[in-house]
Parts: sequence; structure tokens; C-alpha cells
Amino acid sequence: MTSKKTEKKTEEHKLQIFDIYFDISHAMSLLNDEKIVELKNYINKFFFKFNTDIFYYDGMKSEFLLKNTTDIMKLIPNDLDKDGTMIVKGKNIKFKLFNGRQYLLSSEFMQTNYYPTIDFMKPITFEEEKSIKGIKIIQKCVNMAKPFKLDIHQKCDTEKAKEGLQMIFDHILNVWCSKNEDLNTYILNFFACTLGGRKLRKILYSPCDKERCGRGTIIRLLENILGSAMFKTSSVETVTKYNKPFEGTLCVNLDEMPIEQENSKSIADILKSLATEPNFTCRNMYETPYDQKNTFNIIITTQHDAVILTQRNNSRYVCTDIDQSFAGNTNYFTKLNKFVEDTNIQLAFYNEMIKRFKTLNDWNEDIVPISKTKQGKIIEALPKLYKYIKEHYILKEEDLNEKTNEFFDDYYKISKDLTSKEKLGRELKKLGIVTQKVNEGKNKAQYYVYKATWKALRELFEKEHWIDDDVDFLNINHEDHKKQEKQEKQFKPGWYHAEDLRKLFNQAKDLNHLKQMIGILEEKDQKEEADSDDDDEVIEQKPKKVVKKKSLMDLKVINKPYNNKTIDKIEYDDCDEEGDLGTLLEKISNKKVRTK
Repeated sequence: MTSKKTEKKTEEHKLQIFDIYFDISHAMSLLNDEKIVELKNYINKFFFKFNTDIFYYDGMKSEFLLKNTTDIMKLIPNDLDKDGTMIVKGKNIKFKLFNGRQYLLSSEFMQTNYYPTIDFMKPITFEEEKSIKGIKIIQKCVNMAKPFKLDIHQKCDTEKAKEGLQMIFDHILNVWCSKNEDLNTYILNFFACTLGGRKLRKILYSPCDKERCGRGTIIRLLENILGSAMFKTSSVETVTKYNKPFEGTLCVNLDEMPIEQENSKSIADILKSLATEPNFTCRNMYETPYDQKNTFNIIITTQHDAVILTQRNNSRYVCTDIDQSFAGNTNYFTKLNKFVEDTNIQLAFYNEMIKRFKTLNDWNEDIVPISKTKQGKIIEALPKLYKYIKEHYILKEEDLNEKTNEFFDDYYKISKDLTSKEKLGRELKKLGIVTQKVNEGKNKAQYYVYKATWKALRELFEKEHWIDDDVDFLNINHEDHKKQEKQEKQFKPGWYHAEDLRKLFNQAKDLNHLKQMIGILEEKDQKEEADSDDDDEVIEQKPKKVVKKKSLMDLKVINKPYNNKTIDKIEYDDCDEEGDLGTLLEKISNKKVRTK
């Protein structure tokens, strides 16, 4: 039992509204009662000198605002001022009893300097011991840590929360991770460290091109627990310029943040710094920037490519694998949302995460599971050279053994890449593809070749997760690839399948390229002379339609490049047109091509 004395003391110290923010009426009341010491202590509760400026604590928003002395004076009314009188030798002498604005400029106020920091376990102001050049000093600190929304000290009914807690954990596994157990473990550790106050050097990146799949439900759960200690924004300016709202938080959610292409590099660099550096420069509009402790973990949720995962910019991102099959399941999300809004279940989730957090002292956050989403985005962002090597050698299971000049000629022609040969050479070296000198013998010119086996290249690409077996079809129609390449290099005149000619049309970049592949027939070939007496017999011998060199069978090309434009359609239906294939191609070029 508590004594009456203790009860009375507790009642006297019960929190009042003027304890939360600077209440001018309360300050005036203290001044009118001439409680000057109490008034000074009251001002000291909300105003803190920091170098040449002053922090003002706004208890309604749980944030500190740094202002210069001119601006800070505007928060103190000019009539917070009172004169006193005293009798000296029988005369009433007036003196300044107190002036609020002058007090902030007095030595009594300015002799105590506070430094901004963040500690979620300590009060708004505290002292800590520091050593500077071997001299120990006591440093006064203002604590910028923002409060939780959830009262984490209340009692939790674990049994009652059991069903809802399990549904939340199942949702993270099934929807956020698509049943990837390794990814699920990492994401739960990420949440545990966030709620436990451990800064991670990784960003949780959750892209999903479909709405209402269940990402926001878990974000809302974190918001219900953290309250002001979590900040959500879609503003690029908040990331790149005025990042003051990040201060004192445990989690920052960048939601549907529009990233303009020209700004993507600068934003990526800033995100890298915010994710990996222990401190950040805290900036607010019209305020002096200052160095602050970095305490927040970052979650990016988006329906578009907010982050481009290049080779140099992917290690710090952990990508979710969102299962979109739950989208539109009204009954499921109605039940889940009810659990998320339940205070008891929120507390149960927090307790489970803190219990997990205490086991993570030796957890290495740098060992990141590769998700299908991350792998797909890495492959999508591969340089043109890497894609070329993959498509023309690895997937076709063809060893690379070409003269360097021929390799570059083919590469530039197909890829349209403008990268210099010097840079491409350095990139090839990274892939283990180096030049080898070839000397064919006496009096013969030496030359250089690029050599690499497709197996060695495939091993490297698989190690770097640049091949996805669900997308890249290895060794499919391998013989067709060889046949197709042979046709491209040397297409002999004669009788050809219409299907083969259509393939060539589809491969052609433009009509000149098509002519180059199939050649312009100047003379009648021997096979035509041998078979000209009986066309029907030839057709019967071949199960497919055949086309003589002088005609095309309903050939079409849809959406193919032509002189930097797009061919909408190429058609030639007249099988009886006389003349060689070159003449027919000229007619197509002049009369049958429509460009957008």
C-alpha cells in the first residue's frame, strides 16, 4: 500500500497540459505570482541552447526545432516582463524582476550547452560522460527519440492474441515471401531489429505492380506500434533535402516515391548513405543543419521501379517476393485488418519481435537471401554486353572463339551499344574473357581472339544470379540455333521453305539486312534447273510449303525496326510474280512498307 504522503506527491506531479508544450498562460501565471525560479525552470524545460542557436521542444509533435536567437524570441511574448520595486534608504527603487526574452540571452541560460542525440531508453534530457583528449567531461544532451504509439509496458493476453498473431506471421511468410523460408527469416529479423533499435545497413525493398496485395497491412501494423517513431513519405524532397522528419525514428517508409530518371543516381547515393552511415546531416528548411545519430531502418514500398538494381547497387537491398494471388480476397483481408488494429495483438507481435531481437547478437545482416524479385531486377538491369554474352553464347551453349575485331563488329551491329571498346574490354576481363594472340605461321599476320567456354561463362553467371531457369531456357532448340546462324552467314539460293523465309524476315533488322542474309540471286541455280520440270513433284517430296526464289508466300513482319522507325507491316501475297527475289524485295521496300 502507498502512504497518504506518497499519494499526495503523485497527485501533485500528475502530468498537466502545460507539461507537454510551452504554455504562455502558465508562464504568465508564474510571473504574476513572482515565482521567478519556477518560471526559469519552466522555460528551461522547453528551450535548450545548442552552440549559437536554441532548440525548442514541441511536445505536441514530439520534436525539437532548431532556431536562431532572433526567431526563438518570437516564441516568448514581449509582455512576459515584470518590474519589481525595492526600498533603498527610504526610497522605492524599480528594478527588472524578469524578462523572458532577455533571460534567453543571459549568462544564466547560455552557460549550459546541450547536444542533440537519440536514445530510446532515456528521458528528454540526460547527461553522459565523454572523454575529449583524455579529459573526462559531463555532457548534457537533448534526446530526439520519438515516442511509441503503443504502450509497450501494458500486460498482454497471449492466449487471446494467439490466432491473430499466427495469421500475421503466416501473412508475412505466404504473401511477403511467397513461402521462401530464408527470406521470411530475414524479414522477421529486420522487423525485430527495427523495433529493438538496431540500425541495419540494408533496405527492405518491396515492389509489386498490383494493388491491395497485403503489403500495406504489415506497414500499418508497424505504424500502430511505433507511432511517431515511424515516418512515412512519398516526397523526394524529404529524402534529398529536408530530412528532419527522419530524426528520432526507428523506421522510415518510402511509399510510392516518384523517382525521376535524371535524379535516380543522386537519390540512390543518398539512400546508400542513409542506409549505411551511422550518422546523417539533419536538415530542416530555414534551420541550421547538424550532425545526428542514424537510428532508422528503411522500407521502400512501390508499384513501379523505384530502385534500379545495378551490379554496383544491389547488395544493400533485400527484396520481398509478393504473392499477388491474395489480391481481392475481401474476407481474408477483413479478418487480417481486424487483427492488425487489435491493441493486444499489436503488443503480442512487439513482444515476439523483442524476444527474437535478443537472440540476434551474432546475426550477420550482410548474408542476404536472393529472392526471385531481386534476381529478376538484377538480370533486367544487366549491361548490354552481359546480355549479349548470355544470349549468344551461354544460352546457345556456344563457346566464344572469335577475332576481337569481328566480335566487336558483330556486337555493335546487334546491340547498338555506344560504349567504347576500351571499356567493353575491361568488362569482358571481369567475365574472364581475355585476348589471346594467334600466330598462324611464318610470314602470316598475327591477330588476337577472344576465347571462353560457354560452361565457364554459365558457371560465373549462375554464381552471380544472372540466369533464371524459370525465364532463361537453356539449350532449347539448340540445333535450330545452329541452323539459323548458318543461314544468316551463308544462305544458298534455290528452293526454300516458306517457314524458313518467315524466320529470316522476323530476324531482319531492315530490308538491307534481309537481302544480305539471303543474297540477291543473279543467276538460276543448279537446283532450280534440275527441278524446274516438275514443281509439283518437289512439293510432294517436302511436307512443308516451298517457295521458289522468284516468289514470296504471304510473308509478314510486324513491328520490326526500319531506318530508326518501326515497320508496321510487310506483305507480299502474289506467288506468280516473275523475277528474282531481289526484285521482289525492292518492290516490297518501295510499295509495301508503311512506317509509323
